[in-house]
Amino acid sequence: MFYALLETYRQATRESITTHTPSETPGSSRWLPPPHGQLRLDVDASFRDEDNRCGVGGVIRTYEGQLLAAFGRTMPRPDSVVIGELLAIHEGLRVVQEQNFQQVTGFSDSLLAVQAVTEPSRDLSYAGLCASEIKALSSLLQIISIFHVRRTDNVVVHSLAKFVVSSPAPFIWVSESFSSWLVNLVTSDITIYE
Repeated sequence: MFYALLETYRQATRESITTHTPSETPGSSRWLPPPHGQLRLDVDASFRDEDNRCGVGGVIRTYEGQLLAAFGRTMPRPDSVVIGELLAIHEGLRVVQEQNFQQVTGFSDSLLAVQAVTEPSRDLSYAGLCASEIKALSSLLQIISIFHVRRTDNVVVHSLAKFVVSSPAPFIWVSESFSSWLVNLVTSDITIYE
């Protein structure tokens, strides 16, 4: 239903594609674990202009950094980067629900998307409707909160989203089915900064 809404919106409006720059604060890049006993969901979106595609992807890790799931899907490029980032958050919550994960904290490098899903709003735009659906899904799941993270701290899912935009089919990797390049990226993301 969510993706059907996107297509309906795209057909109803012909807004120009906009971009934004997430705010980045100074400091060293590092993956930080969630509190003990919680899981961490990181998501991102990537866009490819030559064929007007968007890839959304994410990873779910334990507080110890163990990779539990990785996912991705491609879709037509939405009319704004924020909507793409909201779709990445939504896809992450869908995977959390499918895999029955509990006590999850989410992270995105899109400050505008995070604000849309964490602050009260009566925004009736398509982005506002996406944010409302994410808020509703978050309340059904045990989502602790969704936070903004600097792009430099979101390296794994940024790389995954870039991979996904070229991928022919959606995927969810769980348990031992992870691609070796992803395992190496996750491992280096944790060990470099310990």
